[in-house]
This record gives sequence, structure tokens and C-alpha cells, in this order.
Amino acid sequence: MLDLHGVLSVGLAGCTGTDCTATIDNMQVNASPFSFHGYDVQSLSLSPSASLSGARHGDTLAFPSFSGNVEITLKDGSFDIIPVDGGAILARWDPDNNNFVLALTISGTVQGVDFSLSGTVFGAFTNTSPAAAIVVPQATSQDVSHATVECAGPITPVVLDGSSSHDREDSTLRLAWYSGASPLASGSQLSEDLTLGVHPVTLMAYDSEGFAGQQNFSVSIVDTQGPQITGHGACLWPPNQRTACFSLQDLGVVATDACDGTQEAAEIESVTSSSVTGVVSWTSSQVCVLAERSGSETSGRQYSVNLTARDSSGNESTHALIISVPHSQSSGCE
Repeated sequence: MLDLHGVLSVGLAGCTGTDCTATIDNMQVNASPFSFHGYDVQSLSLSPSASLSGARHGDTLAFPSFSGNVEITLKDGSFDIIPVDGGAILARWDPDNNNFVLALTISGTVQGVDFSLSGTVFGAFTNTSPAAAIVVPQATSQDVSHATVECAGPITPVVLDGSSSHDREDSTLRLAWYSGASPLASGSQLSEDLTLGVHPVTLMAYDSEGFAGQQNFSVSIVDTQGPQITGHGACLWPPNQRTACFSLQDLGVVATDACDGTQEAAEIESVTSSSVTGVVSWTSSQVCVLAERSGSETSGRQYSVNLTARDSSGNESTHALIISVPHSQSSGCE
């Protein structure tokens, strides 16, 4: 076994994902002086016969097949070239030192004797494609390719931020935004006014060498909140057992929806009494009750008019208005 050291250039041109093809474009591997088959070797270098191709999976590179030559230089200045029958390289990216750490093993035959060399080699990317990334700060939920935003009205302003895009070699990237093939904007942010629905967008990140990274993304503008129902109720005095009828308009009922930007139809869902009697009749748009209360109802009588409203997205809201019959005139209607 032999300790090797050196550098190499690893090309990842066109890699836009975690799985792609990698190549070793330049390799310089050497060893300190050592004895090899009776010869005092001053230096050793390893050169592949051609550009090596392997697979990148995340931050790991695997080159399962190696062929080339070992060039040895002796102390007397002479040198020899020894063919390599086979070998393998496995590399893992070391982000702390910004390079690859490789485990290298090669084998061959010299003067009829099998040999093997192994060691550690350090290497660096020649270039990688940028990683384009999008963040939507106002999103209620998000993953790498999609964000969900609650609507703010018929039109929802949305900011998409691409400043987290990055590249191992370049600290500054050129960013361009597209809708399909149509350009939208350039720069780190995209501001769009979006309606309800799904909106696709593509971010392209370019480094100084022209390598590009692409992120296909979509923003869903959703409506998950029901309409807001308001109204003012009513008060009956004196408690003379007359029948009083109220329409929704009489009770000032209004249902509005932020996303639709319109008034929604509210309906009476039910009417209840704090006593066992008093509700004369009700429909979806009108309620009739008696202006009465018994002496035992020390807090007076209350009729609860229970309302519902539904928006165009199917969200439903409920709200209750009170029609009251006070216990006494002093605690009566204002």
C-alpha cells in the first residue's frame, strides 16, 4: 500500500440535479519517495488514458473503472511507464474544505508481479451548475417546488425570492424569471399580482461561465376562510305578546368575502329561544317571534337567530344575532 497525494479537476458541466454524469478532466497524483520492486523511486505520477466518467449522487462521486499509466522516476533520473490494469475511485465532497476527498485504488502487473497502490487524493470542481431556489415569504406552506398563499382579495400581491440560489464557484449569479417561455423579470425577486388558482413560474440561475440551474415552481393562491357575517340584532319592548317579524335587511345582515371581494348571500339556518316558547316562524330570510317573557325570566328572553353564509370556494361561516325581550323597562332597549 502507498500513500498518494495530489489534485484533480472534476467537471460537472450541465449538472442541474443531484444525479448526473461527472468527469475527471485533469489528474495529478503523486507519491513521496519509496522503494518499488528494488528500485528507489523518487516520484510517481498517475495519468488516466482518457477523461474518466462517473456518476454523481448528491455529494458523492463514483468512478468504477480506471485505466491509464503509472509513471515512476528513479533517483538516477531515469523513468518508466507502467500500465494500470484496473482501478476505482470513490469521492465525497468535503464542504468544510471546499474540495473532494477521494479513496483511490489501482492495480497492475510489473515484471510479472502484481501490484496495487491506494491512497487519498484531494480534488476540486472545475465548474458546477448553479442551484436555483425560490422562497415565498408569505406562504402558509412551501416545499422546493410549490408554495401555498392565502388570498388577500380578488388580486393577491406575491413576492418570490430567488436570493437563496447558489453556486459553489460563483458568489454572484444572474437570475431570470419566466412563465413558460415568456420572460417575466430579472433579478433576485419577482413581484406578481395573482388571482385564485395555480400559477407556474420558472427561475433560471446563470453563473459567470454560462452554466445554468433551473427551478420549476408553482404558487397556489387559495381561499380557506369563510365570509364575515355582521348584523345588529333587535330589541322588543314592551312585552305585550305581539308578533314581530324581521327580515335579514331589518337585522342589518351583511356577509362579505375577502377573496371574492363581493357580498355573499346569508341565510337563517335556525332560530332558538331561551324559553320553550316564543318562536312563531322562520324562513331562510325572515324570522317572527313574540314580544313576551315570563316573570321568572329574570334576565329577560333572548331569541338567537343563527346565520350561515358560503363563498365561491365553498367555505362556510356562521354567526348568531340576538333579538331580546328585556325583563324590565329599566333594563330595556336602548
